[in-house]
Amino acid sequence: MIDIKRLYELGIEIKAEEIGINDFKLVQDESEVIKNLQNHKITDNHLLVIVIPSIDSGKTKSIDAIQFNNQMQFLVLEKRDAKSTKDNYEDMMVYKRSQDTLNNVLEYFLQHLDDEESHCEIFRNFNPSSFQIDPVKGLSDCFGWSWTFTL
Repeated sequence: MIDIKRLYELGIEIKAEEIGINDFKLVQDESEVIKNLQNHKITDNHLLVIVIPSIDSGKTKSIDAIQFNNQMQFLVLEKRDAKSTKDNYEDMMVYKRSQDTLNNVLEYFLQHLDDEESHCEIFRNFNPSSFQIDPVKGLSDCFGWSWTFTL
């Protein structure tokens, strides 16, 4: 199982890297994401949200050899002014900016997997074939990306 304190420290570490993340939250579930987004200011863009992982025992066949799978989710979000005029180009530019920031987070993550000084080492056993990146639309006036993967 993932050490929650280390996961929180990773979020702080990523924010400190100045790669486009200006705010960070570690949350329990999606309802807590929405609650935190209501207080997020446009001037704090981009927001990194790490959701505490759900855990299953996967394909464990023996009680003596339980292996846990952590279902991870990272969100990179940009809040928009709900009162501003929106058009398709504006929407796409929000996705582009937040995608650039997500790419920075992914690059940081992959560069530091073997770094003992970083908190990324908790992800050394990640399954790269489990990566999934999906757009997020209109979550409390935020748009961006959800990155999920399994450890």
